[in-house]
Amino acid sequence: MKLMHHAAAGVLFALAAATSAKADTIVVAKDGSGDFLVLQDGIESAAPGDTVLVRPGRYDDTLTFSLPGWTDTVHAGVEVDDLTIRGEDRDSVIIGPTVPNFTGFGPKGIVTQVGISSLRVENLTIENVREALYIAEYTTVEGCTLRDCYIGLIGFSSSSLLLRDSVIRNCVVGATTGPPSRDPTFNGVTFRENDTAMEIINTPGALVLDSHFRACGMGIIIQQGSAGTMMRCTFDSLLTNNLIAIDAQIDVQDSDFGGVGENSVLLAAAATLTGVRNRFHPSPTLFLFSTAGAASLSDSELLFGSGFAARLRDGEYTSDPPVLIDFRGNYWGAGVDSTQIAAAILDGNDNPETKAFVHFVPFSTTPIPTQAIGFSDLKARFGN
Repeated sequence: MKLMHHAAAGVLFALAAATSAKADTIVVAKDGSGDFLVLQDGIESAAPGDTVLVRPGRYDDTLTFSLPGWTDTVHAGVEVDDLTIRGEDRDSVIIGPTVPNFTGFGPKGIVTQVGISSLRVENLTIENVREALYIAEYTTVEGCTLRDCYIGLIGFSSSSLLLRDSVIRNCVVGATTGPPSRDPTFNGVTFRENDTAMEIINTPGALVLDSHFRACGMGIIIQQGSAGTMMRCTFDSLLTNNLIAIDAQIDVQDSDFGGVGENSVLLAAAATLTGVRNRFHPSPTLFLFSTAGAASLSDSELLFGSGFAARLRDGEYTSDPPVLIDFRGNYWGAGVDSTQIAAAILDGNDNPETKAFVHFVPFSTTPIPTQAIGFSDLKARFGN
């Protein structure tokens, strides 16, 4: 009996010791003041739960890293669970070379191994690589700058991805998700001067909150069966399109869509758009509908100016029953009457072969309060 008591006490002691074990902070510093000079050495020395604290400097060392299906050059490869990589100063902790290097499919910035439980990346800059962050598992990225890359962030996580309070700037594609991704969240992100700000591909549950899209070629492309929600976002000075949905569903609330050079919103391949309390500023066409795209918007401002409010492509709505686009309960501009609204819409009322109609009566004759965040607010919160 005494032996059994001693054995039980030993097990309890071991459990207590394991529970009380503290996570370590491993310091990486280029000036030699830390535990390691090379970022990857610090990562490889870490245990689950540890933090790798990175002091100011440029970390451009590379290694060969393998994921299922490919091997490539990266600046940091993460294979340990529950790791935090935290920069000491966002602007002076820089991962990547001094000039852009998009040779082949590498090098990449930080890459996660398939199967790790989680990763946090905080308060640093990644630049001049093909993909700044290549995320295969649950990852939180906060307070980071991703710039001058081919792709800022690419996510294939079957668990959640969170990008928060960060800037993606001057990339060919700012951020993209693809299968088996699900439920990614982009919260408080500034996309600036990217060719395409965001691509959501075959991804359910995408959420874009309090984010700003400025001076990009295109804003968001959501496609291939994706579904998402966008709330309190602003689009400012984009070149061609604010939003393109192709075979996808998206709900938009309390957002502000600035004028663009082509179509503010393009809906194609049976894509559907729903939303309330949005503002759309004049563009050549506010809404372009193609191949059975549809929408239902209310309590919004559809300010078409001298352009088209809605245009349905000829020859692409030819099947019964007719498609009904519900734009009732919106405000269309100061002094605008039903005749002017009808003249700004090209649908089945203009072409008998087009079996789709935009319903806009009743409509509001007074502006509708919206909750969209202005650019000045975002600039103050997240920088340029």
